[in-house]
Amino acid sequence: MTTVTDAGNADGAPRTFTRNQLVIAVPRGNPEAVTKLADLTRPGVKVALCATQVPAGRRPAPRSTRPASR
Repeated sequence: MTTVTDAGNADGAPRTFTRNQLVIAVPRGNPEAVTKLADLTRPGVKVALCATQVPAGRRPAPRSTRPASR
């Protein structure tokens, strides 16, 4: 939005109309019983993080997560 407003291409002041929320998505039935971030560090639990090009991916990963299994 800064690019648009700095260029003078906005009609009025920007306002927030939606927000991103980080969530933990699990397979149906939650077979690994993941209920909190710390559960993501257990052996066998696969973790996928957002791409750094999207807003949620720009946030630092919590210390309790690790790179996705390959």
